[in-house]
Amino acid sequence: MAQTQKAPILLFPRPLSPARRNNNFI
Repeated sequence: MAQTQKAPILLFPRPLSPARRNNNFI
């Protein structure tokens, strides 16, 4: 369970806000 939360956080911990703008990248 903890590993699943760490995976997405490591992928883009800072781009959490700009994640909406990088929707194409995801």
